[in-house]
Amino acid sequence: MQNETLPAADAITNPTIVGPNEAQLINEVHSLWDMHIQGQTSLRKNREELRSVRADLSLRLHVLKAVLSRPGRAGAWSSFLNAHMIPRSSADRLVRAHEKALSAEGNNRSSEHIVEALEITVQKYVHALWPKLSRILTTPALVELFISELTCRVNKSFSRVTP
Repeated sequence: MQNETLPAADAITNPTIVGPNEAQLINEVHSLWDMHIQGQTSLRKNREELRSVRADLSLRLHVLKAVLSRPGRAGAWSSFLNAHMIPRSSADRLVRAHEKALSAEGNNRSSEHIVEALEITVQKYVHALWPKLSRILTTPALVELFISELTCRVNKSFSRVTP
């Protein structure tokens, strides 16, 4: 692989918004994109090498997009992609793949008790119904009557289902 360095002015149409770190990222993305294109067309590249290149490219594009897509950058992300003939859909797909990989890594660590999905659904129903019920169930005795009637209905319902 040739290690060409591109002047920052060629990378983005507005050279005043590119710092040295961004220029380095731009050069890395440009090199990796070239490797990506070569890897797709070359029969010598095996799938593992291509996966490694794509993972590295996804990471660099993710970092670069975060820098170039901020407010006040005047479309620097699109300008960069156009200058390097990288289709925006491909770049965005690689960025999303990296974000998905990041979120998948974070999902493997649980820091709190996981509540069953049905328990959450029941809690949401109670929360949604309570404003209407609270207009009728104005005393603790009425709440107890409601719970008693609900319990009877549940028992009848489950007694029909159970063999």
